[in-house]
Amino acid sequence: MAGMEIKQILDTFRQARKDAYAPIDYLLSLRYDSSQAMTKILTDYVSLHDDIFQVFEGVDLVGNEKEMLRNNLNEFIDPWRTHNKIIRAHVGEYGDEEHIAYAVRSLKITRIAHGFCVKDPNIIEEIKDKNIPLDICISSNFLTKNIKHIIDHPLKQLVLHGLRITLGTDDPTVFNTDMGKELRYCKLLLGDGFENFYMRLCHETY
Repeated sequence: MAGMEIKQILDTFRQARKDAYAPIDYLLSLRYDSSQAMTKILTDYVSLHDDIFQVFEGVDLVGNEKEMLRNNLNEFIDPWRTHNKIIRAHVGEYGDEEHIAYAVRSLKITRIAHGFCVKDPNIIEEIKDKNIPLDICISSNFLTKNIKHIIDHPLKQLVLHGLRITLGTDDPTVFNTDMGKELRYCKLLLGDGFENFYMRLCHETY
């Protein structure tokens, strides 16, 4: 894209933020299965247009996590680290802790989308030590068949491990959900522990 096109895109995002009825933030997404050439192009654009960091709060690494090792993503991520931006990775959704460990140790991400399959005590302690929140989406995890039944979701174990948790909808139109439904599932899973968890959600800054 030409420089003017990028400026127009950024101006559109700025205007949308100004017109919104509630605060909104943007993350720039990159798919794990993006070609190395596409990743390089995007990296170069970011380095040439510093005002991108004024519009986007960070980056979101998305897609099939089994593809995440095909590209060296550190060059793309480095400028965002330098600007102290969010670096979020969709990992631990399909039951492989190797991807969580890679995201935490090699990519040095600042938050995890999903991550509910984590069980290794060493990885759990690393996530806690680095204060990395897990963005949990119960309906999404069920409807993508990553858990067999809602009641099988390990949310309670994650909370008991002392991990920082956020609750979200993923894509509410695709998964036919909203925050009210996710909170009801959360209450089902946590039982008596729901009230304390809910109070943390309401008062902690993520």
